[in-house]
Amino acid sequence: MAAKLTAIGFIAVAVISCVYWSNAETPKKRTAPVKLPEFTVRGFEEEYEGGKGNVYLGVPYVKPPVGDLRLEKPVPLEPSNKVIDAVEYSPTCYMQEDFRRFVDHSEDCLYLNIITPAKPPPPEGFPVIFWVHGGGFIYGGTVRYGYKAYIRDYAVRDVIYVNFNYRLAFYGFVTTNSSVLPGNLGLWDQSEALKFVKRNIKAFGGNPNKITVGGHSAGGVSSNSLAISPVTRDLFQNSIQQSGGTYEPWAFRPDIVDFSKSVAKGIGCPQTDDVALKKCLKEKGDPETIWAELRNYDFASEDAAFCPWSPILDAEYYGGKTIPQLLEEAPIKPVLFIIDSGEGLLQTLRTPNDVTFVFAYTYGLEPKDAHLYTRDNFTRDLERLYLNEKRAPPETIEQAKTDILYNFVDAEYDPSDPVYYWKKFTDVASHTLYEYGMWLSIRKRLELGWKDQYVLLFDYVRPEDIERIRYRAAPHGYEYFWISDTSIYYELDYPFTAYEQKFLNTWVENFDHFAHHGKPKSNWPAVRDPETIEYLGILQDKIAVEDTFFEHLKYWDRTFKKYNLLATNVNKEPLYTQPRRDQPAGQKTEL
Repeated sequence: MAAKLTAIGFIAVAVISCVYWSNAETPKKRTAPVKLPEFTVRGFEEEYEGGKGNVYLGVPYVKPPVGDLRLEKPVPLEPSNKVIDAVEYSPTCYMQEDFRRFVDHSEDCLYLNIITPAKPPPPEGFPVIFWVHGGGFIYGGTVRYGYKAYIRDYAVRDVIYVNFNYRLAFYGFVTTNSSVLPGNLGLWDQSEALKFVKRNIKAFGGNPNKITVGGHSAGGVSSNSLAISPVTRDLFQNSIQQSGGTYEPWAFRPDIVDFSKSVAKGIGCPQTDDVALKKCLKEKGDPETIWAELRNYDFASEDAAFCPWSPILDAEYYGGKTIPQLLEEAPIKPVLFIIDSGEGLLQTLRTPNDVTFVFAYTYGLEPKDAHLYTRDNFTRDLERLYLNEKRAPPETIEQAKTDILYNFVDAEYDPSDPVYYWKKFTDVASHTLYEYGMWLSIRKRLELGWKDQYVLLFDYVRPEDIERIRYRAAPHGYEYFWISDTSIYYELDYPFTAYEQKFLNTWVENFDHFAHHGKPKSNWPAVRDPETIEYLGILQDKIAVEDTFFEHLKYWDRTFKKYNLLATNVNKEPLYTQPRRDQPAGQKTEL
């Protein structure tokens, strides 16, 4: 079969990359047929950097969610005698906006990809990494990651790697929080993909009793949800949460039901009866209509819950429980947390990448303008993010503002740094939108006896990007240049430097060891003290175990608690004041 796939890259950001299966190439040698109850599948053999693997692209794991199955939970496939040639990626699920100029979209998008070692498996089978892509629940797909890096990093080390598409944005998360429109359809897709792998991975040489579930950004929220949901928590052994988790303020949008109803009304579905509303949404919810309506809303809002669509703590997938309650019930697993030193640059750094712009729309600046960002800009943006009537009691707003300006900003002021205030707001985003949630999650798990928790800090930036960004901090997802087939933010050049190859080897060896044994390979201590978070740091010029990076989170913990600021939604906390739906979209940062 000859085909050409053009991919757009997403983590919580997106980058364009290409994968080809073209007439100009030598045809790939096919794998032996893999017989499953649902169908028989054949992939192709691939060699990359001296390693070999078997690749299966576009393997269906449920029935297409089209027609009568639109806005329904995924339906498992029935047994058949079909033979599937799994040699190219499936279309991407419909996103928050129209990216068809870059990549194929379809409602028929629920497919997974499997990369396996080329050699015969041991009797117990190879361990499996099951990975959930990021993208803020509104963007993303598997095609942009490529598959060759996973041959190099996992297949040659006797690990099977699986990733997959799941429904996004309106199609994955519209909800009235009822049994009729419960929401979380994207999470139900994830659960069915995991069940498919659990049921069938042995046929690919995998061990169904040694599965590690991981994810990045929204995928990190998802992997933690899979670890604690009563639907999936007993299906796997280890968890990886990279730059996202259920304690982040953006993991659960507090007003997702109101937002869903507003969008529904905008496309001509004002019904108050959920059965009638769902019928209308099925009939009128074609992509063009949905995209036209979503243009009336911010693609990434100014609120700390910046993702327009998100999961909801519902009665079924989450069992009607809060996140702390679910953690108390969940089986204890080894957990590997990964965080970048400059996560907040996703919000504050505007780059030439068209889709990165989406998450930086509200607060982002081009680096050439960062020196124009003032203390007044910082104050105004702090008000928009947290110090407003939605996230703070009115009587505490001015007190909290004074505290943060005096103790976090002015106390460390460096007049020699022309981008000081922009960096400080970037730090606010990094600390409160990403790091603080991870810190709370680790502390809660320690309280409940989760002893095998490990933290990896990625704090390396290429010298040319330090100059381009004007901040030596690793942005959200920056490491994907080394661990997949994608450049993030700026195009970076090969080959890797000697130090980059060294830290890539450290990354991969520890991931593989974690998949095999439930713990990293390096001399890397588990977190034991809730007051001092030890971590393995991939730093600018060395790899070392340290315990100082997260000290600043103690300040934010005191501040959020002292002023009753709404910094998470793990207990189904409502906003202090619901936003009006007739308000215009948010404003960009003006200098």
